[in-house]
Amino acid sequence: MEREPPSKTDDPNAPPELGPREFEQIRRLMEAETGVHLTEAKGALVMARLGRRLRELGLRSYRAYLAHLKANPGQETAELVDRLLTNETRLFREGWQFDYLEHTIIPQWRREASASFDRGLRIWSAACSTGEEPASIAAVLDMRCPAAEGYRVSILATDISNRALAAARTLTFPIARAKDVPAAYQRQFEEAAPDRVRLRPQAARLVSFQAMNLLSPAVPASNFDLILCRNVLIYFPRETKRLVIDHMWRALKPGGFLFVGHAESLVGVIEGQRPVKPAIYRKPPGVKS
Repeated sequence: MEREPPSKTDDPNAPPELGPREFEQIRRLMEAETGVHLTEAKGALVMARLGRRLRELGLRSYRAYLAHLKANPGQETAELVDRLLTNETRLFREGWQFDYLEHTIIPQWRREASASFDRGLRIWSAACSTGEEPASIAAVLDMRCPAAEGYRVSILATDISNRALAAARTLTFPIARAKDVPAAYQRQFEEAAPDRVRLRPQAARLVSFQAMNLLSPAVPASNFDLILCRNVLIYFPRETKRLVIDHMWRALKPGGFLFVGHAESLVGVIEGQRPVKPAIYRKPPGVKS
C-alpha cells in the first residue's frame, strides 16, 4: 500500500492529525456497526486509541487509514471496534448494585425457589468488556446460590469486541482491578501471578462467553432472571437505546431485574417504568413483553 507523507508537519514522529472529515467518517462507521455515537468531544479519544494502530500499519494519515479500512472492511472494522470500545473496568464496580443483588434479589430468588422447586437462574451480562462484571456476579452466586443446594446458575457474558472477549474468557485480572472486592468474596479469587488474580474454577464454571452485537434482533432466548447492561447506553443515541432496551426487556422474564449504569436512565425508554432503586429496574410480574 502506498504510504502518504505526513500532513502539516515535517516531523516523522509527530502523531497524525484527525481532521473533521475523517472523524465524521469514523463516527458514521462506528454508529452503523455498533450503535455507538461518538461526539466531537471524543476526537482526542479516537486519536489516542487509533494512533498506535496507524503506527502498526505504517500509515501517516487518517485519510490513508480510511483507505485501508475500505480495502479491508471485515478485519479492519473489527479492529477499529476493538480499539474504540474496550474500556477499563473493575471487579464489583458500582457496589451498591451488588449489595442490592445480595440482600434483596437473592433472598427473593431463594424464597421463590423454595415455593416452586425451580432452582434454575439465568443471568445475562451484556457488553461484558474484559469480564470483570460476570466474574463478580459468579463470585456472588456461587456462594449465595450454590450447586450443593441444587441451584443451577448460568451466566451468559457477551460483547461485540473480540479483543475484550479474549481477555474476558481467562477470568484473570490485574490486581488493581480487585480493590473493590468485598471481604466476603475475596476468597473467590486466587493469585494467578504476582500482580494478577483469577476467579476460582468453581465460580468460573458458571460463566459462558459469546460474541454479540446489541443491535442484532437475535438476542439470547428469553426468561433471564437478571440482565446487566451497564455504562453502555450512554454512548447510544435515544432511538438506538430504545431498540437495545426493547430487545433486553423482551428477554427478561416477568419479575426479572435489569441493571444499568449509575448515569443511565430508562425513564421514557420503557414506557411507564421507574427504577426500583437507582439504575435498577424490575419487569412487573405477569408482563410478557
